[in-house]
Amino acid sequence: MRFRQIPIFPGARFLSGHSAQVRRDTIGFMLEMSRSGLPACRFLFHGRSLLFVNTPELVYEVLVQKAKSFEKSDNLRALLHALIGNGLIISETPIWRPQRKLVAPLFQHSQIARYAEAMSLWAERVAADLRDGEQLDIAVQMTRVAMGVVGSVLFDAETFDESDELAHALSTVLTWIQTRSGSFSMLAQATGIRLLRDTGRWPGPLESLRQGLIDLLLDPPLWPSAANREYRRSLATLDTKVQRMIEERRRAGLTRRDLLTLLLAAQDEESGGGMSDKQVRDEAMTLFLAGHETTAIALSWSWHLLSQNPDCYARLCAEVDGLGEGPVGFEDLARLPYTLQVFKEAMRIYPPVPVLDRQAVEDTQLGDHEVPRGTVVILSPYAMHRRPDLYPEPDRFRPERFEPEQEAARHKGAYLPFAVGPRVCVGNHFALMEGQIVLATMARRSLFETTGVPPLHEPASFAVLRPRGGVPVKVRLREARTAEAQVG
Repeated sequence: MRFRQIPIFPGARFLSGHSAQVRRDTIGFMLEMSRSGLPACRFLFHGRSLLFVNTPELVYEVLVQKAKSFEKSDNLRALLHALIGNGLIISETPIWRPQRKLVAPLFQHSQIARYAEAMSLWAERVAADLRDGEQLDIAVQMTRVAMGVVGSVLFDAETFDESDELAHALSTVLTWIQTRSGSFSMLAQATGIRLLRDTGRWPGPLESLRQGLIDLLLDPPLWPSAANREYRRSLATLDTKVQRMIEERRRAGLTRRDLLTLLLAAQDEESGGGMSDKQVRDEAMTLFLAGHETTAIALSWSWHLLSQNPDCYARLCAEVDGLGEGPVGFEDLARLPYTLQVFKEAMRIYPPVPVLDRQAVEDTQLGDHEVPRGTVVILSPYAMHRRPDLYPEPDRFRPERFEPEQEAARHKGAYLPFAVGPRVCVGNHFALMEGQIVLATMARRSLFETTGVPPLHEPASFAVLRPRGGVPVKVRLREARTAEAQVG
């Protein structure tokens, strides 16, 4: 089927297409397209025709079987380049492949086992500050935990939370990115990058002009508003502080054991080459971004879902109580299967990254659909995870969906919190381990009850699935509840 024959999703308006629907509620629109039953359809967004794929088989083709025909889109590069440069999330294949070879060994099971201590420590610290009966936003507490973990593991920081200058700068940049995602200016910027790339090399000295224009569009001048000035100041803070840490570690002979030092020391086994300071900076910022934002979001949704499902919460607490005394460590993970299932099910219902995109780098075929070079393909973990043919009663919280037998029987393109294929998230095992340890550590001490606040609104975003308005809960310390029962 030719690209123009792929059906356009109903509801497109003259001139604007589906832009208003997408901007008003991105997630809702993805869900609407998914529920249409069409295996693939097109939608029109700010003058472009994008391809939405809606089956695990087509998703698997894009991300695995034909991964060489697709790269991260120019939209994503336009959004994130200033923050993470050519980090693994957005780098093109010629850069990505050697970088992945250098970074991936740092996240093998043998390496991440030693990060468990930091995860347990920070969860204990935050849990120790909780008071029985207080009401708080558990999303803020999960950001504290995730910030602390990434600070310890990546930068070897003893104290690291929102009050730290580096953490505050990252939060400011992320808020700016979230606000700008899906905006017309971002899409215009991405379109300019795509058009310049599509022209191929320009003759002679004009090629340097083309590259200069691409670089300018990747990090364009911004209107001098207060928000844009704060964004630029925060980027400068991140660059200055990370570069200072890189220089300190090089001067000290790379003796520290944090991830930043390991990035500096990483060498390709074949060539013996390592990373430049710029490459290390980009990968450090990538890990900084992915290591706290998405994990904090997944943990926040986990507590929300547990507070709404007391039977599941009780089962998790019983499993955790079976561990005995002492911090929850790497060796305890095998004894926490249900805790892992809870975390995975939370990421099914609320995947931290609800929309993925890829851009065809050559003419290719998906199923019986012809996909021309330059086509942006949209995949939605949020919508895929809510297909009733893949997940019966998809809106119900049922952690047992992730028992080993059920997981093995499910199509590999049906569960996408970390994507799949060659560009699967390099820190997926790290994130799963952190989810298990933090949930188990905090469940030992506290219960988080729903406050009676109206249910959280479904977020609408091109970027990450932050809980809009936070996750308000009431804290009940388990020791206090046990004492009450004994008195009664």
